[in-house]
Amino acid sequence: MITTALILAPLFGGAAHQADQVTPSQVLMESILVDAFSDLDTDFQEAYDGWRAELRKAKGIKAKRALREKHPVRLFWDRFQSLADDGDGRALVWMSKSLRNKGLRLSEVAPEKVRLAKSLLKTYSKEAWFGDAVASFIRDRKHLGEDWVVTTLRSVAKDNKDHVIQAQCKYELVGMLRKVEGKQAEEESEALIAELLDNYRDTDFGIRMLAERTRPEDLEAGKEAPEFLGRTIDGHEFKLSDYRGKVVLIDFYGFW
Repeated sequence: MITTALILAPLFGGAAHQADQVTPSQVLMESILVDAFSDLDTDFQEAYDGWRAELRKAKGIKAKRALREKHPVRLFWDRFQSLADDGDGRALVWMSKSLRNKGLRLSEVAPEKVRLAKSLLKTYSKEAWFGDAVASFIRDRKHLGEDWVVTTLRSVAKDNKDHVIQAQCKYELVGMLRKVEGKQAEEESEALIAELLDNYRDTDFGIRMLAERTRPEDLEAGKEAPEFLGRTIDGHEFKLSDYRGKVVLIDFYGFW
């Protein structure tokens, strides 16, 4: 269900900020790109799973090395590049995430990540799927430069109309600003925290911030349990508030 929502978002949400300019042919083209990326990504995942199974079975350094030379990223790279050339920015996100398995020299990785990140920001920053790009910027911040990432998060939080992406940018900004010394960074961080708690409690990022701000006295007997996110053993994601009005037993356990 989550994957489907992300796939459909560019068609219905990403174009919303230009609704008055969208033509039927543009909508059709976006739909084609959505399907093309989804199908290609599925093919890649199947190939990657098969490759991983072979790698686990391989015996000896030479056999493993030979398999690594045939990493699925190298086999699929040109196909994702073709999608990117056709205007699907999500293909650029895939390429950035997959660079280390393309066979580049270590010195070539950072400049390529910078190129891809700047291209994403310039062309696709207002799209409803851009949260995937934001996550890649956070992951690659050492390559991109933390100052660039901070500036980018501020820009996307302002320009992107998607409520969840705004929350994502503000939440990640708090984490990065906490590493910066100075009154200005501290004040900006506190303002962002207040925004997340006041205006974005309906998002995962607002809930995470709420959990981070929970104090020991908030957990005393008789008080309302703080909101939190969780995942069942079969992968179903939920919030505690989903069960409001019902009897809930929370069992804490661990292995030591």
